[in-house]
Amino acid sequence: MKQIRILIDAMPRLLRDIIEGAVNLQTDMQLIEAPAGCDLPEAIRAAAADVVIVADDAAGDGLSHEELLLLNPELKLLVVTGGGRGAHVLEFRRLPVERVSPGGLVDAIRAAVA
Repeated sequence: MKQIRILIDAMPRLLRDIIEGAVNLQTDMQLIEAPAGCDLPEAIRAAAADVVIVADDAAGDGLSHEELLLLNPELKLLVVTGGGRGAHVLEFRRLPVERVSPGGLVDAIRAAVA
């Protein structure tokens, strides 16, 4: 079974401890430590992270979430908000259009907003 590689960005210590505790109990997940002094995009590449967990609305190093996903299109970004009271997952998605025809394009538009 492939281990899900998880990198946690800078966040309040208590929130980090809670997340680490939850992840460490999972046999299919592995926390990856960021090398000291490297920026977030560099840490993601070095760790070969599948998921990066960030606090609130800004990724580390002044990057927007969108910029981080554009640099790492395969990445899943888990954003914890409100000091741990909310969360959402962001991802860069590329879905193939099955039928490239007028009807297929209309179907793809409907599927995209469903």
